[in-house]
Amino acid sequence: MILRLLSRAALAWLLGLAASTIAFGQTPDLARLVLPEVAERLSLSDSQRAELQAIVQERATAVAAASDPALKSSTKKTFDDKMIALLTTEQRNLLAELDANQKLRFQFREMKWNEVLEWFAEQQDLTLVMDRTPPGTFTYSDSRTYSPTEGIDLINSVLMTRNFSVMRRNKMLVVVELSDALPLELIPRVKLDELASRGRFELVSVAFPLGGRPIDAVLAEVKPFLSGYGRAIPLAQASQLLVVENAGKMQRVTKVTAIKGAFEPNMILNAGTLGLYRNTLSDTLCFSSP
Repeated sequence: MILRLLSRAALAWLLGLAASTIAFGQTPDLARLVLPEVAERLSLSDSQRAELQAIVQERATAVAAASDPALKSSTKKTFDDKMIALLTTEQRNLLAELDANQKLRFQFREMKWNEVLEWFAEQQDLTLVMDRTPPGTFTYSDSRTYSPTEGIDLINSVLMTRNFSVMRRNKMLVVVELSDALPLELIPRVKLDELASRGRFELVSVAFPLGGRPIDAVLAEVKPFLSGYGRAIPLAQASQLLVVENAGKMQRVTKVTAIKGAFEPNMILNAGTLGLYRNTLSDTLCFSSP
């Protein structure tokens, strides 16, 4: 095997380089191709392994010499393209399957937030959209692995203490500063059955049907359970209430929809049934609050 032809010191350095690039977990960084377990899974030939090892070393030198982040990124892509070109179609497909089954691992120590968010976006093949960079650094390390949803939850749980949040919208990872001026069109609109795929701290919007109930009554019941950046917006023409909140709290608001008959269309409310409805709604929300 080609790996055995390298000196022990050179092999240790090369594997250390590959390991450092994937220490944060699932990553499209192609340096992992020199890892023995990956090479075996892809059935790389001896010549492929030798060429990949050479490219990884060259890439590390070139990226380190690049003067700015944009040049580093373009330099890395140039060498990554070379590595991809060495793989057969079948090997590329196998590599994609490996990536799909891998999870994130967080090993950060005083890393700037722009670097953390660039890394996370890269792991999920998302385009990072960020006008302002969250202040401070991020330090977190443990031995467990995280799904993408769990990963964004972990990041958001810290970012929200700095009045920032990240949201997945289509193929973008959007970083926003939480404020009353947050544009509604920027917040992803999700269906109720999609909430489970979102992180508890991930900001989303959901349109709840009113089912003929007075919108002011529903608004008054929901508003106390919203956070400082949460919003409840009446959509009179659609007979809906648009709620903006993190997905975890949205689950609590969703429990209101589980009240039997609460969302039945054309429900007739008289003074007695409205009072009963108000009491039931209040009990349900109080029960679901922490």
